[in-house]
Amino acid sequence: MNFKDTMLTCEKCSRNFVFTVEEQRRLHKMGMADYEPSECPTCRQMSEKGVKLIGQVKWYDSGKGYGFITKADGSEIFVHRTSLSAGVYSLSDGESVEFEIQQSNKGPEAVNVAPLGN
Repeated sequence: MNFKDTMLTCEKCSRNFVFTVEEQRRLHKMGMADYEPSECPTCRQMSEKGVKLIGQVKWYDSGKGYGFITKADGSEIFVHRTSLSAGVYSLSDGESVEFEIQQSNKGPEAVNVAPLGN
């Protein structure tokens, strides 16, 4: 595929933002090649609370009970074993997951994390 930085306008705040080549490649690898964000990174982050998101497990240490998920925009978010959905006891590196974001006393954290069944 031929990727290039693209200037987009946020539907929420009307600011211009760049949909980067790096973000496009990351989405392509996740099978979301046709996705184009309608909101700037700031608005996306503000509107993520309570919304189901899709990401990929960067790494998860089942012995320690925590790891990180890479979100579609390329940023990473912490996940703890207590935030896994009922019946989910571990995550696998590279696994696609669905999750929500909740603010904890240490910052944003993935909650209600459930595998999508790659």
